[in-house]
Amino acid sequence: MTRIHAICLAKNEGDVIAETLQFASNFCHKIYVFDTGSIDNTWEQVQKAANNVVVPFRQESVPFSDGLRAQVFNAVRDNFTIGDWLYILDADEFLAKDPRQAIRIAEQE
Repeated sequence: MTRIHAICLAKNEGDVIAETLQFASNFCHKIYVFDTGSIDNTWEQVQKAANNVVVPFRQESVPFSDGLRAQVFNAVRDNFTIGDWLYILDADEFLAKDPRQAIRIAEQE
């Protein structure tokens, strides 16, 4: 079974983060959320959404960089198994549809 792990960097997305996490929870095995210094209620929304899929990884006021995703990945990489996929989840964007079918096709090719 294909497992999708998402890494979500968020900052001041309190108005949409709960919906984003709920939608992505439909197809993600785990979602690791790193709040990079929100001054709104983003972190509170992430903590409220926490469950066996949504993982509040860290809240730390740091400038955005793609390297932050690598920090998260390096900290949780032991949770991955061969064949797992990594999804870069934007805190305010939604996929048009569940990606698992496209992943199955890609894996068969």
